[in-house]
Amino acid sequence: MDKADEARLRAILFALTEPRLDDPILRDKFISYLQHESPLIVAEAVDSLRRQGDKAAVDQILGLRQHSSPYVHGSVLRFMAHLHSEKALPLLIEALRNPHFIVRENAADELGQLGAVEAIPHLRPLLNDAHPDVRQAVQTAIEILESRPTDEK
Repeated sequence: MDKADEARLRAILFALTEPRLDDPILRDKFISYLQHESPLIVAEAVDSLRRQGDKAAVDQILGLRQHSSPYVHGSVLRFMAHLHSEKALPLLIEALRNPHFIVRENAADELGQLGAVEAIPHLRPLLNDAHPDVRQAVQTAIEILESRPTDEK
């Protein structure tokens, strides 16, 4: 693994989580890649831990919230939304104000999937975002949230 180029290493990390494998050595490997020089490898390691359902890695993952890469930041948002949904809402709402469109898009996607109806007022201003991917993600999230049955809202 350590000699693979970036694209292959990302593919290997993904493949090692399908199907989910419960192996402490594998977990340690994913954790070690959280410090990799390539932001795309770091993001894939975070996503791998998420796919493995590794809730215990939360402190290491939250430590990456201020990473310079929007891809890493987006993977942190996905990790939190999927494995620590009770703590994710404020992080996702805050991320809607991030200067990078990738982070805003990820936040909108996760808010929709999370079913966070209370986020609709925070999402609406982004219907006019400068980036079309953010506008589309926000539109989809709002549609998902507004279509929820009344008793779930």
